[in-house]
Amino acid sequence: MKVYTENSENDYRVNVICRDSNYSIKVNSGKESWNSAFLSGSRCVLNNDKFPESSVVIENFNITDSLIYDFDLKKFDSSFDVMPEELVYFDGTYKHVLNFNKENLLPYSIFIYKNDNLVKTIYYEKINMEEL
Repeated sequence: MKVYTENSENDYRVNVICRDSNYSIKVNSGKESWNSAFLSGSRCVLNNDKFPESSVVIENFNITDSLIYDFDLKKFDSSFDVMPEELVYFDGTYKHVLNFNKENLLPYSIFIYKNDNLVKTIYYEKINMEEL
């Protein structure tokens, strides 16, 4: 994932796992790695690989939806006879543009814009779908 500001561009490797509506996100900046587990009941567990004994539990964590929203593909749910090259979703503030891999039609990237300025790019390098 790349996050842009007016003066910088930051790269992160992000792994997102969703099982039974519980999300786990691991963010690696190359220098450090943060793990976040978002559990049912608005509970969040945070830890850093450099300080594993300093895990923090946050009860009533209310911004889970906004943290996961960029990665969640459900906002693009639509039925198509032919898959378009890209899907666009506008939530009132941000425009999300989803592109697909031409070989396997899996999601490839999401470009997120605010006021026509690119603010975030998410590349899906690997997607594992599991059936329960």
